[in-house]
Amino acid sequence: MGLIKAMGYGLRGLELNKSSEIVDSRINTESLLLDYDREDDATVRNFVRSTLKQGQSESDLDAILKGWHWGHVDPESTDPFEAVQHFPESPVEDTLILRPVGEEGWTRRNSLMDVYIDQANGHEGEDHVSLLRGGIYPYENRFMDTETFTQVNWDIIGEWIRSVNNDDSSFTEMFAQEAAKELGWGNLTNEDLKKRIVPMPPPEIIQLAEFGKLFTNPETVYELRPMIVTVRR
Repeated sequence: MGLIKAMGYGLRGLELNKSSEIVDSRINTESLLLDYDREDDATVRNFVRSTLKQGQSESDLDAILKGWHWGHVDPESTDPFEAVQHFPESPVEDTLILRPVGEEGWTRRNSLMDVYIDQANGHEGEDHVSLLRGGIYPYENRFMDTETFTQVNWDIIGEWIRSVNNDDSSFTEMFAQEAAKELGWGNLTNEDLKKRIVPMPPPEIIQLAEFGKLFTNPETVYELRPMIVTVRR
């Protein structure tokens, strides 16, 4: 039995049938990204092609594929399917987790370090989901307004986020009220702001979900939250 740690942005509480198959109304079960036969169309080249803007050509596509984000993957053999993971017949089977297609290192298998980290944190032999407080590098400063799904300026909320993460209650409320006023949201408390400002999924994940028509409502992608899923296979 091996240990798998998958880091990314996930959706929990999925509805499943008795066979552990996803039947949740939020998920398009016909999505290419959930096709375990890996259709020929599921290549990085076709995924990136779907994100080209009007007026861009195949030469632009080749330039993008040679860029920093894709330069380390084979656009013909790397499958976007692998960036969407579900672990049926496990204690965390109600979780679907996504990562940017090019970030293959966000999933680790059979790492001895992970085994010892789980032991040290009291999770030995236990499948579990660990929710993260903020975004995952290099997206750690990417937060959004849950009412509009638009990114919130880090220069406005940075001090508040840092005080929340450091459990610095002496300044958290003050920073929360300052941020809310600067955003034009009126007098919001720290708890109000926690509900309204959350980590925003990376653009690569938003594009991936759109490419694969993963969700029945495109806005569902904004319900994804940063997490680490640990399972044993």
